[in-house]
Amino acid sequence: MNLLLTKFKTTFQNIAPKINPVIALIIGVILIAGLTLYFIPKDLIPKWGGDENTIKKEIAVSKNGQSISAPNLNEVAQLGNLEITLQGIEEGMARTLEVDEEGKRIEAGYFAIGIKVFNFSRDTKEVFHVQLTDNKGNQYKENYSILSYLSGVRRYGCDQNVYPMIICEGTIIFLKPAKADTAKKIRLTFYVESSKKKIVYEFES
Repeated sequence: MNLLLTKFKTTFQNIAPKINPVIALIIGVILIAGLTLYFIPKDLIPKWGGDENTIKKEIAVSKNGQSISAPNLNEVAQLGNLEITLQGIEEGMARTLEVDEEGKRIEAGYFAIGIKVFNFSRDTKEVFHVQLTDNKGNQYKENYSILSYLSGVRRYGCDQNVYPMIICEGTIIFLKPAKADTAKKIRLTFYVESSKKKIVYEFES
């Protein structure tokens, strides 16, 4: 990259006298920004938004037989006094600054779940749960240790308690355990303790 910048600097100096200084400055800033983005590791720029076609929506049936259909991405569903919106599901790898015994940077697999939750009640607190499991029986745990390595990702702002008239929005990070590498199907479940219903999404890993 230093060689490219050196060549760019030499070329730019050759043409600079022929053009307006302000225009030259603008061109220089654009080119440097482009080169910088080009050399950023691609796995540190996570895609976002989710691919709705990869998500298999299921009917989640509770113990007493009540059920609710899983909505599409960015559609609002109601459980108890909560309005819940699934904004995106992303699977990715992040290169941390930690190194292994061979001096190589450690990579961590993760799932990022973007959600928005609104408690529209004026006096009732709701207890909201998000679970991530796979077809191998693994239950994933929330872990935000890699959040600083993900660009533009904001942590979900609440714990399980969602208080009246509060909006919680952001990303829940689940780290993939090593033994989950062979899992083919991932199941995301939303449920509220005051409700007999659940919302379940199933998607391929």
